[in-house]
Amino acid sequence: MIFYRPHETWATRVHWRTSLPVGEEIVSIALSESCIVVWTSKAYVRVFRLFGVPFRVYRLKHTLFVVWRERVGGITSLAVKSLIEISSLQTQLAANLATQSAHIDNLVAVSMSTVENVQRGNKELTKARDKTSIGGSQFWRAGAFSGLVFICDWFI
Repeated sequence: MIFYRPHETWATRVHWRTSLPVGEEIVSIALSESCIVVWTSKAYVRVFRLFGVPFRVYRLKHTLFVVWRERVGGITSLAVKSLIEISSLQTQLAANLATQSAHIDNLVAVSMSTVENVQRGNKELTKARDKTSIGGSQFWRAGAFSGLVFICDWFI
Protein backbone atom coordinates (compact mmCIF):
# COMPACT_ATOMS: atom_id res chain seq x y z
CA MET A 1 0.00 0.00 0.00
CA ILE A 2 1.28 3.45 -0.93
CA PHE A 3 -0.03 6.36 1.13
CA TYR A 4 0.80 9.94 0.10
CA ARG A 5 -0.06 12.98 2.14
CA PRO A 6 1.50 16.37 1.34
CA HIS A 7 2.32 18.59 4.27
CA GLU A 8 2.62 21.91 2.46
CA THR A 9 -0.88 22.43 1.11
CA TRP A 10 -4.08 24.10 2.28
CA ALA A 11 -6.31 22.06 0.03
CA THR A 12 -8.58 19.45 1.53
CA ARG A 13 -8.45 15.79 0.75
CA VAL A 14 -5.26 15.77 -1.34
CA HIS A 15 -3.88 12.66 0.28
CA TRP A 16 -4.39 9.35 -1.45
CA ARG A 17 -3.59 5.66 -1.14
CA THR A 18 -3.25 2.87 -3.59
CA SER A 19 -2.51 -0.81 -3.36
CA LEU A 20 -0.07 -2.81 -5.39
CA PRO A 21 -1.11 -6.04 -7.12
CA VAL A 22 -1.29 -9.17 -4.96
CA GLY A 23 2.16 -10.60 -4.15
CA GLU A 24 3.97 -7.42 -5.06
CA GLU A 25 5.71 -5.50 -2.28
CA ILE A 26 7.56 -2.20 -2.17
CA VAL A 27 11.33 -2.59 -2.24
CA SER A 28 12.24 1.05 -2.69
CA ILE A 29 10.38 4.32 -3.00
CA ALA A 30 11.44 7.80 -4.11
CA LEU A 31 9.64 11.13 -4.12
CA SER A 32 10.31 14.10 -6.37
CA GLU A 33 8.51 17.40 -6.91
CA SER A 34 6.31 15.90 -9.63
CA CYS A 35 6.04 12.15 -9.05
CA ILE A 36 6.51 9.14 -6.82
CA VAL A 37 8.64 6.24 -8.07
CA VAL A 38 8.23 2.77 -6.55
CA TRP A 39 10.40 -0.26 -7.23
CA THR A 40 8.63 -3.48 -6.37
CA SER A 41 9.62 -7.03 -5.50
CA LYS A 42 8.47 -8.23 -8.96
CA ALA A 43 11.06 -5.92 -10.60
CA TYR A 44 8.50 -3.34 -11.70
CA VAL A 45 9.16 0.36 -11.52
CA ARG A 46 5.84 2.13 -11.02
CA VAL A 47 5.58 5.90 -11.43
CA PHE A 48 2.65 7.80 -9.90
CA ARG A 49 1.69 11.47 -10.19
CA LEU A 50 1.37 13.34 -6.92
CA PHE A 51 -2.42 13.05 -7.15
CA GLY A 52 -2.31 9.22 -7.19
CA VAL A 53 -2.73 8.73 -10.93
CA PRO A 54 -0.51 5.89 -12.25
CA PHE A 55 1.70 7.44 -14.89
CA ARG A 56 4.10 4.72 -16.12
CA VAL A 57 5.05 1.14 -15.38
CA TYR A 58 8.41 -0.34 -16.38
CA ARG A 59 9.45 -3.98 -16.21
CA LEU A 60 13.18 -4.24 -15.50
CA LYS A 61 14.78 -7.63 -15.44
CA HIS A 62 17.72 -7.51 -13.03
CA THR A 63 18.83 -4.16 -14.41
CA LEU A 64 19.06 -2.53 -11.03
CA PHE A 65 21.07 -5.44 -9.68
CA VAL A 66 23.43 -5.28 -12.66
CA VAL A 67 23.86 -1.52 -12.20
CA TRP A 68 24.50 -2.08 -8.51
CA ARG A 69 26.98 -4.89 -9.23
CA GLU A 70 28.78 -2.82 -11.85
CA ARG A 71 28.93 0.08 -9.44
CA VAL A 72 30.35 -2.13 -6.69
CA GLY A 73 32.65 -3.76 -9.25
CA GLY A 74 33.78 -0.32 -10.39
CA ILE A 75 34.40 0.71 -6.81
CA THR A 76 36.26 -2.56 -6.18
CA SER A 77 38.27 -2.12 -9.36
CA LEU A 78 39.08 1.45 -8.36
CA ALA A 79 40.14 0.27 -4.90
CA VAL A 80 42.39 -2.42 -6.41
CA LYS A 81 43.93 0.14 -8.78
CA SER A 82 44.51 2.48 -5.85
CA LEU A 83 46.15 -0.30 -3.83
CA ILE A 84 48.41 -1.19 -6.76
CA GLU A 85 49.35 2.46 -7.19
CA ILE A 86 50.02 2.81 -3.46
CA SER A 87 52.17 -0.33 -3.58
CA SER A 88 54.22 0.99 -6.50
CA LEU A 89 54.62 4.34 -4.74
CA GLN A 90 55.81 2.56 -1.58
CA THR A 91 58.34 0.58 -3.63
CA GLN A 92 59.54 3.78 -5.28
CA LEU A 93 59.73 5.49 -1.89
CA ALA A 94 61.79 2.61 -0.45
CA ALA A 95 64.19 2.80 -3.40
CA ASN A 96 64.49 6.58 -3.02
CA LEU A 97 65.11 6.22 0.72
CA ALA A 98 67.87 3.66 0.05
CA THR A 99 69.48 6.03 -2.47
CA GLN A 100 69.22 8.94 -0.05
CA SER A 101 70.72 6.82 2.72
CA ALA A 102 73.68 5.97 0.49
CA HIS A 103 74.14 9.67 -0.35
CA ILE A 104 73.95 10.62 3.32
CA ASP A 105 76.57 7.97 4.20
CA ASN A 106 78.81 9.35 1.44
CA LEU A 107 78.34 12.91 2.74
CA VAL A 108 79.20 11.80 6.28
CA ALA A 109 82.40 10.12 5.03
CA VAL A 110 83.37 13.23 3.04
CA SER A 111 82.61 15.38 6.08
CA MET A 112 84.83 13.22 8.29
CA SER A 113 87.73 13.39 5.82
CA THR A 114 87.21 17.17 5.57
CA VAL A 115 87.34 17.46 9.36
CA GLU A 116 90.54 15.37 9.43
CA ASN A 117 92.08 17.53 6.68
CA VAL A 118 91.18 20.72 8.51
CA GLN A 119 92.62 19.39 11.77
CA ARG A 120 95.80 18.28 9.99
CA GLY A 121 96.04 21.72 8.35
CA ASN A 122 95.59 23.40 11.73
CA LYS A 123 98.44 21.32 13.17
CA GLU A 124 100.69 22.29 10.27
CA LEU A 125 99.80 25.96 10.69
CA THR A 126 100.56 25.75 14.41
CA LYS A 127 103.96 24.18 13.69
CA ALA A 128 104.72 26.85 11.08
CA ARG A 129 103.78 29.62 13.49
CA ASP A 130 106.02 28.25 16.22
CA LYS A 131 108.98 27.77 13.85
CA THR A 132 111.46 30.62 13.64
CA SER A 133 111.51 32.18 10.24
CA ILE A 134 114.71 32.05 8.25
CA GLY A 135 113.42 34.68 5.85
CA GLY A 136 113.32 37.38 8.51
CA SER A 137 116.89 36.75 9.62
CA GLN A 138 118.13 36.61 6.02
CA PHE A 139 116.42 39.94 5.33
CA TRP A 140 118.18 41.65 8.23
CA ARG A 141 121.52 40.06 7.30
CA ALA A 142 121.15 41.29 3.70
CA GLY A 143 120.16 44.76 4.95
CA ALA A 144 123.15 44.96 7.27
CA PHE A 145 125.51 43.78 4.54
CA SER A 146 124.10 46.32 2.05
CA GLY A 147 124.40 49.07 4.65
CA LEU A 148 128.02 48.10 5.32
CA VAL A 149 128.82 48.14 1.58
CA PHE A 150 127.14 51.51 1.22
CA ILE A 151 129.10 53.03 4.12
CA CYS A 152 132.38 51.54 2.86
CA ASP A 153 131.68 52.84 -0.63
CA TRP A 154 130.90 56.29 0.75
CA PHE A 155 134.19 56.57 2.55
CA ILE A 156 136.44 55.00 0.01
